[in-house]
Amino acid sequence: MRIFHTADWHIGHLLYGNNRVEEHEHFLKWLLSQVRSYKPDVFLAVGDIFDGTLLSGEDERIFWDFLMQLTRDNPQMRVILTTGDSDDVSYVNSSLSVFHRVGVQVRSQIPRNGRGEIDYEELCIPVNAIEHPDEQIVILAVPVDREGMADNGIYEQLVKMVSKRFSDMPIVVMAHGYAKGARTLQTNGKDYAIGYGVDVMDFTPLASKVAYIALGHIHQAQAIAGYDNIWYAGSPLSLSFEERDYSLGINMVDIESKDSVKIKHLEYKPLRKLLTIPSDSGCSYKEAEKYLASFDKISRNDDSVSYPYVELKIREDNPTPEMLETLQAMASERCVKLCRIERVMSEKAMEETYPDLSADDLQQLVPGRMIREMYHQRYSEDMMDEMARLVADVKRTGENADLS
Repeated sequence: MRIFHTADWHIGHLLYGNNRVEEHEHFLKWLLSQVRSYKPDVFLAVGDIFDGTLLSGEDERIFWDFLMQLTRDNPQMRVILTTGDSDDVSYVNSSLSVFHRVGVQVRSQIPRNGRGEIDYEELCIPVNAIEHPDEQIVILAVPVDREGMADNGIYEQLVKMVSKRFSDMPIVVMAHGYAKGARTLQTNGKDYAIGYGVDVMDFTPLASKVAYIALGHIHQAQAIAGYDNIWYAGSPLSLSFEERDYSLGINMVDIESKDSVKIKHLEYKPLRKLLTIPSDSGCSYKEAEKYLASFDKISRNDDSVSYPYVELKIREDNPTPEMLETLQAMASERCVKLCRIERVMSEKAMEETYPDLSADDLQQLVPGRMIREMYHQRYSEDMMDEMARLVADVKRTGENADLS
């Protein structure tokens, strides 16, 4: 039995105000080519297919065109989709009849019976191999846990039930959330969990009971806690400059039995690269000019949709508005898409600006913390939660602002 495991497409995502429709369309065409080449029996999309509620008409078009071609070209392949925390469940639910029409099985929320109990049967999907129908597996298609049921053992209950009912069938679990032991974005060499309000889930007790656990939510492709059968497939696009070095793609999983599973990560080369210039601690204004000048000038025949996204890190104690305007003007004439210019303060400048903070504090300095501390110094009390949320919203808006 061959499975394609993919997740975290985030169709509709904006990178500093830049629409990414062409990038997602490029990925989906690549994905169709991989299906044609490798002929999987099952196609699993494990949440965060969409990036919130603000989908454009083009976002919807490329998604539905992809699904229609996928299912039309592979009528016997099972396509199963579960939702993640970034998906708009109301949109998915309103489209269930369309999903059904194109042959896609969807689990958008934890199902319940008339007594309000979890309908475990609804989450179990037996699947037969296309070429060898006598080969079967059971997919446990669990959407994102919006009700805190992970702590109540929903996965353990599912595996226990399926093991009794389908004793000879390998089990594959679909789950979207933060798995204990996952590597995440790094700051100063340390891993930081990015849970987005989703509870931490420990899947290691299930590793010996199932053939494979297909995870979504963390964008870095990886096996979890040393277990070869618990995997995040990762995202097909880098969603921030911090993710620029991730290996992008999907997982191909071949299951011969519960104890014989082979995983291969199929790497995808995106339409646009994400470049941080320079990649270390920052450069001078003159060096930044030189970096930008190294890119070709725009010509009439350029394929602008493949221009790399660029962030500049400027190491200047006193950058002037004129400097930043000059860099933006240079970038507008080159084959790049300048997303942001970040000021990297020297240690001396940081010490002069924040004399009461230790060296460790300076390394951990972030805008939200700076504002909270300034508020406390000014008013001798902690910032209210609502105001802190507004600060976080402003920070996110700034990060997504388009400099063009």
